[in-house]
Amino acid sequence: MDGGDCELVEVADDGTAKILLKGACMGCPASSMTVTMGIERRLKASVPEITRVVSV
Repeated sequence: MDGGDCELVEVADDGTAKILLKGACMGCPASSMTVTMGIERRLKASVPEITRVVSV
């Protein structure tokens, strides 16, 4: 919505999804909330094997 994007880099064997924030999301102070409350919540709902999401 604000011109940012993300890319799924890897899903580790332990279920950790690693994402790369791009565009306006890079360096944004609200990016940690975006990762946990937005991306992580939606990924876990769609892909039960995902246990957590981290930004790389």
